[in-house]
Amino acid sequence: MRAVIVAAVSTGAQASEERYSIPQQLDLCRGMCAQRAWQVVGEITIAGHSRAYNWLDELCADCAEYGNLLRTIRADATDLVVCRDYDRLWRTDALRAQLMAVCREHRVQIYALNQPVEPVDPALLAHSSDSSLIITAVSGVVSQLENESRKRRTMAGLRGRVARGLPPGAAKPRYGYARVDKHLVVNEAEARWVRWIHERYAEGQGAPALTFALNDMGIPGPTGGRWHRDTVRHIIAHPVYAGMVRYGDILTKGQHEAIVSPELWQRCHDAQQRRHVPQMRNPAYILSGLVRCGYCGGALTYATPHHGIAILRCATYAHWGGRQCQVNSIRAVELEGYVLYQVKAALDNPLAFAEAQRVDKRVDESAELATYQAAYVANADKWARWDRLYEAGGIDANELLTHRAEIQAAQQALQARITAIESIAQREASRHNRLVELASTLDTLDTLPPERLSQLYRLLIARVIVHRAYPPCIEWL
Repeated sequence: MRAVIVAAVSTGAQASEERYSIPQQLDLCRGMCAQRAWQVVGEITIAGHSRAYNWLDELCADCAEYGNLLRTIRADATDLVVCRDYDRLWRTDALRAQLMAVCREHRVQIYALNQPVEPVDPALLAHSSDSSLIITAVSGVVSQLENESRKRRTMAGLRGRVARGLPPGAAKPRYGYARVDKHLVVNEAEARWVRWIHERYAEGQGAPALTFALNDMGIPGPTGGRWHRDTVRHIIAHPVYAGMVRYGDILTKGQHEAIVSPELWQRCHDAQQRRHVPQMRNPAYILSGLVRCGYCGGALTYATPHHGIAILRCATYAHWGGRQCQVNSIRAVELEGYVLYQVKAALDNPLAFAEAQRVDKRVDESAELATYQAAYVANADKWARWDRLYEAGGIDANELLTHRAEIQAAQQALQARITAIESIAQREASRHNRLVELASTLDTLDTLPPERLSQLYRLLIARVIVHRAYPPCIEWL
C-alpha cells in the first residue's frame, strides 16, 4: 500500500531546531511503514500551523502543506495517510468530517500510530466495518475538547502564578530586571534609567523629550539599539516597576523588588492618563483621526508648510523622511469641503442615501436572507428524514454519519452567511437611524463650531481614504 506521512506541530516554537517533536513523529511513522512494508510516497511536514479550523478550504488556503496533502489525496496518489495521532490532522470535529469525506471519496484510509485501526484493501474499503469511522469521529470531538481544555489550563496556570506574586510565563524579563531561578531580580545598570525616566516624567517631561535625551546620551535601549517613544511609554505604564504583577484583570503585589516607589509610579501613571485623554490640539482640525492613506493605510495628519496653507499628509511618509510610503497629501480645505458636502447629502435624504448604498452593493439582503433561511430549514428536514430512514433499517450507520457530516457542513456554511447578512442589515438600520436622528442639524451645519462638527462626523464616518490618483472615499459607519 502507498503511504504519505504527515508530521505536524501548532506553533513555530515547537518547530524550532532544538525541539524533537517533528523528527520523532517522522521516525515513528517511517518505522511503522517499514515494518508493514508500506511504500512511502511522500512526507508532509506542517511546521507551526494550527489545525483548529472549521473549514477545510480555509486551512488549505492558510497552510500550503495541508493543501499539498489534500491534492495528494485527490490525485489518488496514496492509499494511506500515516500520522502519530489523529490530532496531527485535525483539532475540530468539523474539520475531521470534511477531511474524512474527501478520503472516503478517494478510497484513502488514515492510520494513526497511537489509535491504530487496521487498514483494509482499498478495493474492499466500501464493505469494511464502521470501527474506523467511529474511532475517527470520536477522536475529532476529543481533540477539540482537549484543545479548549489546554487553553483553560494555561490561563489558569498564569493566573495562579500572578496570584502568588510571580510574573506570568517565562518570557524575557522587562527592561530593568533579570531572571534568576524563575524570579525577577533588579538589574541595576538598567534600573537606574528606569528611575530616571519616572522621575523626569513626574516632573513634566514628555515621552518624546525623554526619548531624545536617552538617545542623545548614547544609552542603549532594551534591544541594544535606539530608544523609541513607545518604549518609554510602556516603561512608565507597566506596574512591574512598582513591585506589582499583572495578568488580564489581576493586579497584585509581586515577590520581586520594586525599582520605583508605588507613589512615584502612580504619579507617572496618572500624568500619562491625563496626557492621553483624546482631545484635539487644534479645534479647527475637524478631520483629525479620520483620514487614512490609500497607499499604506497610515494616518493623514494636519500640517502647515511654509506657504501657510493647511494640508493633510501621510504621517508615515513624513516620519520616515520619504523612505516609507510615498508623497500623498491633500489641501485641508478641499477635503473638509468634500466631506461636508457628502454629509449634507446624506442628512438631506437618509432614505435615498441608504438606497444608494444598497445599489452600490447590488445586494437585496431580505431576499437573500429568506433564501438561506429556507435552505437551513430544508437541511434540518433532511437530517430528520435520514434519521427516520436509519431507524427503519433503510441505511446503515456509516451512511447515516456520512449524510450527517454533509448536512452539518452545509448548515454551518448557511449559518455563517445568515449571520453575515443579519449583521449587514443591522448596520444599515443603525446607519439609517443615526441619519434620521441627526437630520435636524442639516440647516445648522455651516454654523456649527469645529468641535461640534468633528463630533458629528465621528457619529457617521468610520474613515476617509485619500489616494492621489482617485477622489476621496468615505467609509460610513
